Amino acid sequence: LANVVLFILLMAQINVLRGMTKAMLGEEEREKAAAAKQARPSWVDGLLKRLTRTKPLEQEQDILMHHEYDGIRELDNVLPPWWLWLFYGCVIWGVVYLVNVHVIDLWPQQKQEYTTEMAQAQAEVEAYLAAQNSQVDEMTVKLLTDASELSKGAQLFKDNCATCHGQLGEGTAGPNLTDDYWLHGGGIKEVFVTVKYGVTGKAMKAWKEDLKPTEIQAVASYVLSLRGTNPPNGKAPEGPLWQAAATTADSAATPADSTRALPDTSGVAVL
Repeated sequence: LANVVLFILLMAQINVLRGMTKAMLGEEEREKAAAAKQARPSWVDGLLKRLTRTKPLEQEQDILMHHEYDGIRELDNVLPPWWLWLFYGCVIWGVVYLVNVHVIDLWPQQKQEYTTEMAQAQAEVEAYLAAQNSQVDEMTVKLLTDASELSKGAQLFKDNCATCHGQLGEGTAGPNLTDDYWLHGGGIKEVFVTVKYGVTGKAMKAWKEDLKPTEIQAVASYVLSLRGTNPPNGKAPEGPLWQAAATTADSAATPADSTRALPDTSGVAVL
């Protein structure tokens, strides 16, 4: 409401000022006399006249100022209406901005806008990075050592894997997960592939439809953390001895007695 009142007052003052200026310069009389002398202009000429308020050459005597400098005469041309209204608009906008930002605090100041937009951008970056981190596959999976991640993997293991591998990984229907013998490799990538794609024709199902990639990574990391724990009633070793390569940080190496690539995505793997 305050903005509307201010706008009306400014427009009224502008009209009064223009009327006083025309009266002082006698512009209205000159314009009426010029209009009576010439024929009705076309709509194009009328539009240009309204936008520029220029005088034709034959009427320059009406706006010729009565002083001369070195043979140069000056015309009393007025500012184009479009320029004037642009100026008036800037003045009105300046008043509205001043009132809303610095008087009634309806709009935020630039510093506040900057802080808000930077916070929003940071949130978007964090969301993007979180989405990227969730895109884990057998080529990018890494061995997790964080306690919270291992705890999450332990819970997933107990909920989904303990039936076949035992609560402590000692092995029941499935193989023992605490020794150094693995049927299809004991590195993080191999275990990840086994959990994700399962084993065709055996009890080991593919968990890719039940668990997220990050959850499979957590389970695989927990399984590898069980190595060497020697739980009671451990099942006899199965598969070849697994020996991690010295240069492989994530233990994704080949068995000691054979060289084998990662299982393909058709999923012929077993823990």
